[in-house]
Amino acid sequence: MKNSLSEKTISLFNGLSTGQKLLLITLLALMVRLYIILNAATISVDSATDLSLARAFVEGDYLEGVDIERPPLHPLLVSLLYPLTGELELSARLVSLVFGLLVIPLGFLLGRTLYDERTGLLTAFFISIHPYLIRYSGETLRETIYYFFALVLVLVGMKAILKKNAYLMFLVGVISAFAYLNKHASIGFLIVFSLWIALYNIRNIGEDLTKRAWLILCGWMVFIVAALPYLLFLKQETGKITVTGKLPYFSPIHAIWTTLTFKNDRLLTFLSHFPEALSIPFFILFVAYIVARYRDGFTEKEKFLLALIVAYSVVHLFVLPERRYLVRLAPLELVFVAAGFVIFAEWIKKRYHRAGTSIVMATVILLIVAQLAQGLTSLHKHRLPERLAGKWILENLGRNSSILSRKPIVVYYADANFIDIWNKKGWKLGRIIEYGRRHGAQYLAGYPHKL
Repeated sequence: MKNSLSEKTISLFNGLSTGQKLLLITLLALMVRLYIILNAATISVDSATDLSLARAFVEGDYLEGVDIERPPLHPLLVSLLYPLTGELELSARLVSLVFGLLVIPLGFLLGRTLYDERTGLLTAFFISIHPYLIRYSGETLRETIYYFFALVLVLVGMKAILKKNAYLMFLVGVISAFAYLNKHASIGFLIVFSLWIALYNIRNIGEDLTKRAWLILCGWMVFIVAALPYLLFLKQETGKITVTGKLPYFSPIHAIWTTLTFKNDRLLTFLSHFPEALSIPFFILFVAYIVARYRDGFTEKEKFLLALIVAYSVVHLFVLPERRYLVRLAPLELVFVAAGFVIFAEWIKKRYHRAGTSIVMATVILLIVAQLAQGLTSLHKHRLPERLAGKWILENLGRNSSILSRKPIVVYYADANFIDIWNKKGWKLGRIIEYGRRHGAQYLAGYPHKL
């Protein structure tokens, strides 16, 4: 009997070198991500501020490009691409695309480091088709830069800590500083690494206490030096020593208490968004693998990565259990998804013999269809009226008009001054108009049912 189409396809793929396979996966990722960029309707709400900061860098107003809530790396990178594109929005999407593609070979390296080359390729493939990793690779946000630094930190940090290599911990400190200058939350990697160094195999701490302390000191010392200019900026602007100006009133004890006593809906939100952020098919493989490995015992590398995932999951549970933030864990979790799929494929082939290959191929096709159906979308299509309104104002009134709005999308496209009414919920329309007149607003932008 002639080989089936699935067997021929697998044979052809297996005939390629590892580099060729990885290149093929990356090209697939590039095509679907270009589709996202070409079909994007408008920017996200949060990116309007980032693009305004990038505009300040482009115009040479560097002090205006630095913000206490949004570190400067992302808008700086966007501004560096601006001379090539002539458009901030496109520059931001290209930054996301580049870093979104770089995550793929890093995923391969992580899978190969924890397991083997096959798992590494599967990790890279799953990253390439993950619906939200596809979307964010065409966004105007700083998410894919976060994914990139997360994987680099895990790869370098794992080697530095497990081998107790001080030189690599210096490198971890430098990378942590760059990651922090993209997103404040990235400082959590260095915190988790420090806790791991201090607490793992704590019974033996007397034998290597000096080495542990030196490793932690190496990471933090270099981090502080590399991030010092921005840390001093925060001190000057906020009047206190802090690592972020975003959560000035956050109380961890209050957040934990209200969540565990169900006085807020964070637990329910987390339980619904965590599987969705990974995507349901991948979540099933993830849980199945964790359960299977729990019975057999985890390797030291697996424990290291799981500790990081658990730590960030707990923080998101108590602070921001939203899908967008939980997606940040996906590039790290997908290595376990890939390992779970390897076990699944081997079990299918062992149970169904010759038909097993076809079943595995059919499963892969279903996974691709399910992920792409969710991932290939027109970004923020529902916000297209805001883009059109902003451009109309810019064309008819010129720059620097004043717009009253809850969200800054119209303001960004109009290149206007933003008069924020985000915290004015419950106000009647008359009171909003009066407020706008007092602040010199020329337009009121928003959807009637949200005013």
